[in-house]
Amino acid sequence: MKFVYQTKLSGMLEPPSIDSYRICAMKIAALCPGRTFFKGSFIKDPFRETLGLIRRAGANALERSNGSAIDPAPNRENAFKILFADALTELDGILDDRNFKEEPEETDNDIGFSLDALLGKPVEEQEEETLDEEGENNVPRYEGEALDFVLSRDILYLNGEATEDDILAVITANIINGHSQVVKLSLPSENALALKSCVEAVKTLGGAAELTGPQEITVSGDSPLKGGCTVLPASDWRIVIPGLCCSAIGFGVGVKDTFSQSPFADGVFLKILSDMKLNYVQDEDGNAAFINSSSKAPIRIDAEACGDCLPYILFIATQTDGVTEIYNITEEVLESNNHALYYTVAELNKLGAEFTSRCKGSMFVIGKSTFDGGVRIDCHNNYAVAAVAVLATLCSKKANVVDNCEAVEWVCPEFWHLFKSIGGFAE
Repeated sequence: MKFVYQTKLSGMLEPPSIDSYRICAMKIAALCPGRTFFKGSFIKDPFRETLGLIRRAGANALERSNGSAIDPAPNRENAFKILFADALTELDGILDDRNFKEEPEETDNDIGFSLDALLGKPVEEQEEETLDEEGENNVPRYEGEALDFVLSRDILYLNGEATEDDILAVITANIINGHSQVVKLSLPSENALALKSCVEAVKTLGGAAELTGPQEITVSGDSPLKGGCTVLPASDWRIVIPGLCCSAIGFGVGVKDTFSQSPFADGVFLKILSDMKLNYVQDEDGNAAFINSSSKAPIRIDAEACGDCLPYILFIATQTDGVTEIYNITEEVLESNNHALYYTVAELNKLGAEFTSRCKGSMFVIGKSTFDGGVRIDCHNNYAVAAVAVLATLCSKKANVVDNCEAVEWVCPEFWHLFKSIGGFAE
């Protein structure tokens, strides 16, 4: 629980950087055919181990006045084995048993039973099994190296022991060998942002990989890696978006390293706020903000297109001069963000925000620049709802109690410190 007070915010917000993305890109850059440029420096603690690794692989890291660069290793095959030595060592252990189960044979539907299934195969037709001293089945699961087996599969199943580095090794191996594959995880990644970092780093450097679900990655071997591109710093947009909302409601807040070209940037959020007549400005270093906050205009918004940023867009709509319509509010939309839209509407309504509806799936937001405040806001342990609660308090006449906001601590442990750094006050 936090008591949040109305204060004037200003200054430059520095969101956490997604170092895992840069680390993945550094490894892959060592395998590219040409030099890869990086905006910013490699001189940072999280990069030291990776720098040593790529140098052992034969690649060269350069520090330049306007950024950094990596020249690739001359022997890509050897470099791959060095860069992913740990992952290759444990590759056999992360192969799920589903890789070794044959598809069930089709049976004749006109036959009511199978004699072989009932009686078993004749003794002379049964395959002889090799047993170890303890009597356990010791037949090898595949011939050759684990990597050869991986590259022989069109669909590869990985068990719950697979780390993001293991997954990156599998994706990269497919691409440099020109092989296409669907990688299926038995469990969703414990760190979804790190998994996305793997995929986005591959895409930035020319490879073709897509997260087609929380447990599935599609890799195409038709797009080889390439050099010559520039890898931009990646910031955590779970902090960037609330920071940009501060400028959108009239505070002098900028956000560092917020490149709209970043693979983590929320293009839908930027487009919708731009459609509201807010001007997004960004300098060459990625310092960004919205200006023209006093001229925000209401628009029609497709809820299905908004994704996770829907609660923030709803909040900004309450701060426009006019009536905003949000349509296509389906059950799937509500469920996709853990009912964050429903909770946001309910809690903003406590503050005095006005919402009406004429038909199912559509809602009108009546613009209101200032809330009454002085209420207890239940965040339902949803990070986006908690962030909107803080933003709404900045537009309230009285302080609010933000309750059930523990999700903030594990989604972004630095949230409250960052809020304080631009003049926020919560206790």
